[in-house]
Amino acid sequence: MKAMVLQISALVLLIALNFGLTSRSSFADEVVPPSPTERLARGLNPANWQMPKWKMPDFPSLLPGNDEKARIKKKKDGFFGEVSKTASNSWNKTKAAFSPDNFSPMQIFPASSRTPTKTNEKPKKGFFESLFSPWPAREESSDTVNQWLNQPRPK
Repeated sequence: MKAMVLQISALVLLIALNFGLTSRSSFADEVVPPSPTERLARGLNPANWQMPKWKMPDFPSLLPGNDEKARIKKKKDGFFGEVSKTASNSWNKTKAAFSPDNFSPMQIFPASSRTPTKTNEKPKKGFFESLFSPWPAREESSDTVNQWLNQPRPK
């Protein structure tokens, strides 16, 4: 019984393989090139999309050369010297600002602020005072048109 089942299954397998081979070859002969619409549809199908291929950068070319490294080191040393000089200047200015010699009243207030200045000008009106004050009286002018036209003109 087992032998017969094996023979039948082998026969079915051979028939299926033969059918598959003949159908593929006959199908391959009938294939026509795709039309432009089909090519467009295939290009729009996300299943057919491919990732773009980029070349990775050459990392050793991105690193600085020996002359560049020497320049960077020289600049770096100069930077630290500049920072220390700036810090010491700041400390010296702070010490001078808080020195007890600078706290005498004569140096805190300059002479111009101790003596009041006398002015003959009227004090200016504030914003709200000028906003709510009445209009100033208009000066009536009796100029005629000819007098106005004969006035001096800028050149």
